[in-house]
Amino acid sequence: MKLIVTRHDAAAEFIRKRLPEFTDAPVYKEASEDLVRDNEVAGNLPANLAALTARYIAIEYPVGKAPRGQEYTLQDMENAGAMLVEYKIQRVQDW
Repeated sequence: MKLIVTRHDAAAEFIRKRLPEFTDAPVYKEASEDLVRDNEVAGNLPANLAALTARYIAIEYPVGKAPRGQEYTLQDMENAGAMLVEYKIQRVQDW
């Protein structure tokens, strides 16, 4: 299953615009282990949850360019240089 995790409407729009396969993906404002496990997830997750996904695509910005502390628009994201980056994250060991 494909899903989007974000608290920002513009981020969901950004993902859907660049990844057509996520056009109909449901959007969740919060993630849990059960929600993301073995699913394809686009958005931003902490590493422990990203490690549970079948596929993880993060929204990233050039250093210092991310809009923070406010609601932002799709245009704000594009102006800041937002991009999607796919990662493979694996839990290796507990210490």
